[in-house]
Amino acid sequence: MGEVMLRKVSEDDLKQIFEWRNEREVRENSFASHKISWEEHQTYWKKRLAQHDFYSFIIVVEKENVGLLRLNPVDANQKYEVHILISSTYRRRGLGQATVFAAIQFAKQTGIKKLIAKVKSKNIPSKKIFEKNGFVPRCSVYEYNV
Repeated sequence: MGEVMLRKVSEDDLKQIFEWRNEREVRENSFASHKISWEEHQTYWKKRLAQHDFYSFIIVVEKENVGLLRLNPVDANQKYEVHILISSTYRRRGLGQATVFAAIQFAKQTGIKKLIAKVKSKNIPSKKIFEKNGFVPRCSVYEYNV
């Protein structure tokens, strides 16, 4: 696969994000593992897209939308939580690791001071992705100082 590019999420992406979000494996690895309704999804994204300190990107590789990267502010000290979703079609190709690296580069350019990731204990692939990018495990929270 080619280089990971990030582009801002637009309203045109919401249907695709909805489908990704409700994939079985995505729900199993998410802390919010219920299947969401279209209405719940629209309400969430309308609010999210209006918040300027929340960053949302479509992960693009070779002109294909392959997933979603979200950075959520945790506190006023420029600490952000990383959320990654790779479409089932594109998993196990190194895109998660490349996406975390792209998130780190974005954080450095934006002035974000720390990135954290919360990963379920059984989600070994995600743990490896963050650790390979220099995140240090703190219980079930991974952190990266930018």
